Order: sequence, then C-alpha cells, then structure tokens
Amino acid sequence: MVFNGDLDFSNYADTLARLRAAVESGRDVEVDLADVRFVDSAAVSAILHARRLAIASGHRLFVSGMSEAVRRPLELMGLVDLIAGR
Repeated sequence: MVFNGDLDFSNYADTLARLRAAVESGRDVEVDLADVRFVDSAAVSAILHARRLAIASGHRLFVSGMSEAVRRPLELMGLVDLIAGR
C-alpha cells in the first residue's frame, strides 16, 4: 500500500483504518512511504499498531521506500530496522 503527503495526527484515524484493512486482508503488507514528506509520532504509532496486528495474525507488515523525511525521525526513534523488516 502506498501513502503520500504528510502522515500525522490530523489523519491518524484514516491511516490506521487503511493499515488495519490491509492487515485484515490476511497477507503480508508492504507500506511504501517513498512519497511521504512528514511523519509524526501518531503516524509511527499507527504503523506500529498495525504491525502488531499483522504479527498476531501470522503475517508481516513492513515499510519500504522511506523518504529521508521519514527515515530520519525513525532512525532517531531506533525503529528503522524494526519496521523495515530487517
């Protein structure tokens, strides 16, 4: 699934709903963030929540195509390796 623009508190509910729907499809989920310009802690929380749901259902959720605007905050949080599926 592909996201673009800003992922933040203002669109948290929509982001989480999209991620949940993808996880509930019953397969591994690749989240492409190459065109995302900004992420905040709410967006990271949504991704981590969906990742936990995927793992609980026996699947993977991982992030690919991280723009620098996404990669840098995730590096500071120590999450790049975790959510990149490494």
